Amino acid sequence: MLLVFLCLPAAIVPPPVAASTDTACRAPSCRHNVLVLHSYHHGFSWDDEIDRGIVAGFDGSGRRSDIRFEYMDTKRHHDDTYRQRLLDLYRCKFAGDSFDVVITVDNNAFDFLRRQRDELFPGTPVVFCGVNNFQDDMLTGLEGFTGVVEKVDIRSTLSAAVRLHPETARVVVYGDGSPTYRANRDLLEQVIPDHVTTRKFEFFERPGLQIDAVRAHVRDLSANSLILLITTVRDHNGRLLSFEDSAALIAAAGTVPVYGCWDFFLGHGIVGGML
Repeated sequence: MLLVFLCLPAAIVPPPVAASTDTACRAPSCRHNVLVLHSYHHGFSWDDEIDRGIVAGFDGSGRRSDIRFEYMDTKRHHDDTYRQRLLDLYRCKFAGDSFDVVITVDNNAFDFLRRQRDELFPGTPVVFCGVNNFQDDMLTGLEGFTGVVEKVDIRSTLSAAVRLHPETARVVVYGDGSPTYRANRDLLEQVIPDHVTTRKFEFFERPGLQIDAVRAHVRDLSANSLILLITTVRDHNGRLLSFEDSAALIAAAGTVPVYGCWDFFLGHGIVGGML
């Protein structure tokens, strides 16, 4: 199959706060304290790549920084009880700690600090990244928040897919009910009107969706089907699979083309997309 590998720069909304020109804190004894609050978990390729980018950014700044990484693990646990226990843990864990900035990664950490920043880290600036489906009113009433939006181009991905596969009559999407899936489905819903007169969109969804059910569904897909990946799934024991393993196992289960919007899918069974 023809590989479509297109890159889209991240959108920055609003402009980041300018770095201080104060040189007093370049002395060896002076270090900036940075907390990186991840929505997900260590070992998740998305988070690991972001960690490398953050470290490289600080290393290249000429400023000495102590970077502390905290993982909320909400890709695997995201119910209200778990979030409340996280809050209780962080009240204890960060009591007395002081940070110069908190960086949040993905929607769950961003949403968590929108609600709890003033309690946990009063007055500390927050820089977010990886936020899906960003709306300006998310920052209403918040001081000291800025960051970089994750802009997923589902429209261009689907346009390329149906241009390469004009016989497509059915676009299939698998979903696990996670916050990531819901945010990405909201983006997809905005695109569906472009295609609804010529093809059908089918959502195979269930909480904690497992790969065996997905693969069985893929094997029965007709030849005029196409799969769009917008989340990951779990194994037969309920453990979260990596994006790479999810893509590879889904693609191998059938013969229909598979498309995605993130570069970590590339090389793991997808044809391509606006990555």
